[in-house]
Amino acid sequence: MPNIKEKISKILPKNSFIRSVSVLVGGTATAQVISILASPVLTRLYTTEDFGLLAVYGSIIGIVGVIASLRYELAIPIAETDKEAASLVYLSGIILIAVSITTGIVFYAFSSQLLGVLKASALKPFLWLLPLSVFFMGLYNILNYWAIRTKQFGVIARTKFTQSFSSVAVQLSAFKLGAIALLFGQLMGQTAGNTSLFTSTIKPHKETFKEVKKGDIVNSAKRWKKFPLFSTWAVLFNTAGTQLPPLLFATLFSPSIAGVYLLTNRVLQLPMTLIGGAIAQVFFSKSAEAHRKNELGVLVNSIHDKLAFIGMPVMLGIAIVGKQLFTFVFGSQWILAGSFAQWMSIWLYVVFVTSPITQVASIVEKQEKGLIFNIAQFVGRIVALIIGAYFDSVILAIILYSLVNALQAFAMLIWINVIINNPIKNIFISNFKALLFAVFTCLPLFLYMIFFQEKVILLLLSILITALLYIVTLFLRFKEIL
Repeated sequence: MPNIKEKISKILPKNSFIRSVSVLVGGTATAQVISILASPVLTRLYTTEDFGLLAVYGSIIGIVGVIASLRYELAIPIAETDKEAASLVYLSGIILIAVSITTGIVFYAFSSQLLGVLKASALKPFLWLLPLSVFFMGLYNILNYWAIRTKQFGVIARTKFTQSFSSVAVQLSAFKLGAIALLFGQLMGQTAGNTSLFTSTIKPHKETFKEVKKGDIVNSAKRWKKFPLFSTWAVLFNTAGTQLPPLLFATLFSPSIAGVYLLTNRVLQLPMTLIGGAIAQVFFSKSAEAHRKNELGVLVNSIHDKLAFIGMPVMLGIAIVGKQLFTFVFGSQWILAGSFAQWMSIWLYVVFVTSPITQVASIVEKQEKGLIFNIAQFVGRIVALIIGAYFDSVILAIILYSLVNALQAFAMLIWINVIINNPIKNIFISNFKALLFAVFTCLPLFLYMIFFQEKVILLLLSILITALLYIVTLFLRFKEIL
């Protein structure tokens, strides 16, 4: 075993930032491979209506779960001492328990009215899962941020695999139960990983946690009050804007359309989860120190440049052959998901290059201004979907929704660079270079669409050639930092 670890260590990049990202990406990649391989099977075992119920359930969990600790967990990696960070863990946990209990009471009392509006009355027998999902999702977030503080990226990577495997195993093995298997699989995915995360990252610091007194918890609540006062509202508007579309699609169109959106969003989020999410966690662990050394601007520039080159070809490729690819992989009943993907790829690219560095607002403690962007985005998203429903066009709704999101994320990117005194022109230069790179790597896809449409073998061949061009060119560009 030591020899294996030593060999793996030699393979990993020597740059500490890239090394940490590589560890997280490796674990997350394994988890995502499981989800990718399972998705074509799941879309043939479950109906779009089943996915619609999962979309509604997941949206409710997503909205409540992300603020279940009032965002105090975000302060854990940047607290000045381990004792202060430990007090934040306690504080976050206490709030999480209260929010989870409240969630169960509210949804039990108003379930008929809420589910009636969402056209998802079939969820009523399974509402007992909601507070459990909120609790385990929140607990994982708390433990995850402590692991980020202690730089236990390998442990985080392993939990990603555990979560994905547990979720898919339940959904595949219990498909005869219908939508409940999808819901329970999601709960198992949220639950898995908490134990190993606790034993690997919390227990080694148990003496630090024993030192924490009630007064320390109260002091931390006061010291980091900007997180519940501003970050909670910012992330609530941001997450609500992200999670409301499935709810609104179910309400304004049908649960089936919500299921189509869920699948599309899940697949397109893979690059963000795989690479963007890993980079965001490593960035958060290093950004506080970079800010103290006045090197935050350099770090942000470096990350944005890399993300642009990684994300642009993927976005362009999906925009070109998204409909054909989704139909081939998931079946003919999901052709609408391919149309969704072509428009959503523009938005998700901008989010991909922006999301990891949005944490700068927390690092420099300007959460109140970041809140304005999230409120504007929330309103824009709602208006876009209502306009689409007014004209009875789900495609128009997706187009407007994607454009609103892309514009907001780009505005956020500019603002972040302004507050850290980075030249705005760097953003445009990086994205222009990335676009040229994307056009080059996607040439086989352009040729396929012009000359060989409807030929599946040639579609797969063009995707393979594009992927090879992408990987080789990307390696040549960044090999000096590996």
